[in-house]
Amino acid sequence: MKSAMLTGATGFIGSHIAEHLVQKKIDTHLFIRRRNSIIDSLEKRGAKIHVAQYDNMSVLKASLKAAEVVIHCAGATRALKEKDYIKTNVDFTANILNVINKQQRFILISSQAAAGPSNASVPVDEETEPVPLTYYGKSKLLAERQAIKWGAENNNSFVILRPSVVYGPREKDMYNYFRLIKKGIFLLLGNGKKRFSILHVNDLVLAVMMCAEHPSCGETYFVCNDEAPSWLEIGACIKKALNKNRTLTVKIPEHVADIAAHIVDAVGLVTRKASLLNRQKIIEAKQAAWLCSNTKIKKRLHWRPEISLENGIKQTAEWYIMENWI
Repeated sequence: MKSAMLTGATGFIGSHIAEHLVQKKIDTHLFIRRRNSIIDSLEKRGAKIHVAQYDNMSVLKASLKAAEVVIHCAGATRALKEKDYIKTNVDFTANILNVINKQQRFILISSQAAAGPSNASVPVDEETEPVPLTYYGKSKLLAERQAIKWGAENNNSFVILRPSVVYGPREKDMYNYFRLIKKGIFLLLGNGKKRFSILHVNDLVLAVMMCAEHPSCGETYFVCNDEAPSWLEIGACIKKALNKNRTLTVKIPEHVADIAAHIVDAVGLVTRKASLLNRQKIIEAKQAAWLCSNTKIKKRLHWRPEISLENGIKQTAEWYIMENWI
């Protein structure tokens, strides 16, 4: 791969992909809606920046013109209404697919949420019928179907990646657990024993790059670590990484969180700001488990997660401390 266009470079995952592309001296074009300090740094290192809204087709076409590979990472993870997820996650995908051609390779960064939850012990895989529960998950599945429809007419020149929960430097959701534990508080929804698949952002970047280079076409892959921790185990790793021996564990019953999320959503409609705590997130958190299988991507692409949970949490904690986030 000599050239690539990436969306979502201002976000957590996208910024890591962008840094990797630039580091590898790939001709990198970044389509963004607004600039930030990360974009300024990437531009100084050679990235070409295209700033516009997702429906500005002239700028979008210009950003795509020279790209061998198109990596679509941009998306709404929090929004006030279902139509907001559709606008960003589905319509934007359709706009890109309307411009690119079969000589260009399309990589869609979807989500485990598109497939829906698992039961408590058996992970979902690529053969499992998707049952998304939230507006976010449903919009990501619709985006996947856009890619599949486009692929049917363009030599299946696409790959869909469904990452599990992704963490690492610059991540802002799980970060809240680091911040609270640093203050001596370990917050749990329910008993904290529910398990979920997880992935360090560097391992996801590796998967994206392998998809860009590998001839595999028209495939969907779950991407996750081999470990599937509970929130209790995550908390133990964070406490160890922060050398925090004593914390106050606060358990919030799910029904209480549900009520709080309804209130927060009502406030959000007034302030026009979507919060981390909302009814959609509580729907996800109340499920028995969120386990997915990485067997297919291991076999087909020979991808392997390189960062263990303990090492990844330690590295992430060190970054938060170094950057004065905690």
